[in-house]
Amino acid sequence: MFALPVLLLTGCNGPQNKVDIADGNFLSGHNFKQLKNEIDSVIGVIEESHSIDVYYMRRPVFSWWMYKYSLAPMSEYSTVLKYLKLLQIELDKYPPGFLKKAGLKNIVLCKKTSILGDCVCGLADTVHKTVYLNYGGSKYAVVAGQKMVIHHEMYHIIEATFNGNSRYKDSVWIGFNDVEFKYDEAGLVCVSSDFDQGLQYHPEKGFVTQGARSAAWQDKAEVYAVLLVEETNVCVYDWMQEDEILRNKVNYMKEFLFKCFDEMTQDFWETLSTGPCTMPLELGGSFKETADSRFSAILDEDCSVELVSITKDANGIRKWWKPNGDQSEEPPFSIIETNTIGEVELIGSSE
Repeated sequence: MFALPVLLLTGCNGPQNKVDIADGNFLSGHNFKQLKNEIDSVIGVIEESHSIDVYYMRRPVFSWWMYKYSLAPMSEYSTVLKYLKLLQIELDKYPPGFLKKAGLKNIVLCKKTSILGDCVCGLADTVHKTVYLNYGGSKYAVVAGQKMVIHHEMYHIIEATFNGNSRYKDSVWIGFNDVEFKYDEAGLVCVSSDFDQGLQYHPEKGFVTQGARSAAWQDKAEVYAVLLVEETNVCVYDWMQEDEILRNKVNYMKEFLFKCFDEMTQDFWETLSTGPCTMPLELGGSFKETADSRFSAILDEDCSVELVSITKDANGIRKWWKPNGDQSEEPPFSIIETNTIGEVELIGSSE
């Protein structure tokens, strides 16, 4: 994740009209058309809802020569669609008109994002108001990490719009840290090798991630990102109870955002906190996506069991059993909808 404040246009790339096919895994004409229609449909909703342009087949007219990335090959369009659906959910967290007021104009879905040779998870061009997002792959082992990248890059655009520079030197923010602390000033928060190993959260008091220690402007973007992601924000509120530095930063961030966007009230933040915390509360823990406690149990110190899935017997022969051993005429779940894919029937459950 990286943002670079730029003042002069030093290079640009024209639109790319041809679809880049990076390997030999071609889709059939029918499947490609259907997949592309689905992608374009989701993009259409995003663009209309948030007044921005989303690119995946071609490049925006203006981009910086030091920003390197590749467009998605057709063989990865299914991954692009999956990421788009996640992106839509994350952008819909923002009130109508928010992204336009924040200054965002374009989102580019791409891969192999890098800045001056350093591989990163996302890029923010704060002059052309464009965010470049790596749509996935092995670098994204944790969904929460994908979400954080979206909001992290979004914050760089916000900072540039309202403070004039994404690297705005915020003396108040810096003053919250211990007097002895000095930022690394490396600037890079997320490089591919680090992401493969998982994100380290709350490495020390005052910082939500290890990358937040790199620079003040990255620290602010990381705090913003964890507040916008439901898997992480509840943990931040827990950490704040014993971490005065982090509490000051969060409160300061919320005050700044409310001055910029009057929709970002306490009610807005409460709607994002759906808990429970899925990260360790001790310093220096790594995020692990855990099973829903309703469907898992620890039997003893060395044994645990998790319910992975439930389905019905299509032939109606096998019966369900009640906890007391009696047969049950009704399955222990409610069918929301069924969707047949090949020979596999997926059943949604409300319980």
